[in-house]
Amino acid sequence: MIAVVANGMLTLVGREDHVVREVAPVASIYQEPKPTGQHFYRDDDFQWSRDSKNLYLLGDEYYDSKGLQLFSSKGELWRYDIQAGSMQLVLKPFLAFNYFFGRNSGIYFSVPTDSGDLQLKYFDGNRVTDVDNPNGPAIHGEPAFFSFSILDYRDIVLPNQSVALVPDQQGKSEKLEIADKPYLTLTQGEGFKGPYYCDDTLRSVFLPGDRYFLFNVPCCGNYNGQLLIDTLSGSYRRLPPDTRVYLPFNTDLNPHYRVTGGGILAK
Repeated sequence: MIAVVANGMLTLVGREDHVVREVAPVASIYQEPKPTGQHFYRDDDFQWSRDSKNLYLLGDEYYDSKGLQLFSSKGELWRYDIQAGSMQLVLKPFLAFNYFFGRNSGIYFSVPTDSGDLQLKYFDGNRVTDVDNPNGPAIHGEPAFFSFSILDYRDIVLPNQSVALVPDQQGKSEKLEIADKPYLTLTQGEGFKGPYYCDDTLRSVFLPGDRYFLFNVPCCGNYNGQLLIDTLSGSYRRLPPDTRVYLPFNTDLNPHYRVTGGGILAK
């Protein structure tokens, strides 16, 4: 199943029998003005359990915070049981947005300290303890489980696959290169903020097998959408508008990560 936010609703979409299930209305911590005192579920920072039987999400309440309420004093960790279709409060208060799981039911999460650092903590289902000197891909003798974001995919997977946007010396065009092979050239456009290129590596992904690359090219003068590039032949085709590919990208599939006081960091 895929967890998707659309039109202010967290929804689960299944491949079998076209299952669509609404989990909860969600909202942004960046909303202005804040409806102070209103409880809401966040529209980001979801995590699947390793067995995919539960989806975790953050509850919160708008309050007059100093800056963003990213590490919210009103924060809560909730669990949605896929089979039962019910929500359960796991931990409150939960002053974190970066969290991951151990092999069993343990939950690791990072909270700020008075000195401005981040402290990794562990919840075993009954009590919360500090985790001292976390290091490497395993803590407490168990591998971690964490689902990375599309930002992690862009910043880690694409460079590792040698995907690059290379401007020419005059700065009038830009080439998409994969493993030093050019596939596409884009000319520079002119917008109300000045010159720009219309390529976007966010949500640009390799399909399973790594032969085909979905390239996001929004707001081009002659095209607005996504291209599917065959990296073997160099040919490409246009896709239906707003095509999205959702790939599993977690610590089981990407073992190159380390655990720090701030949580999981991919390498």
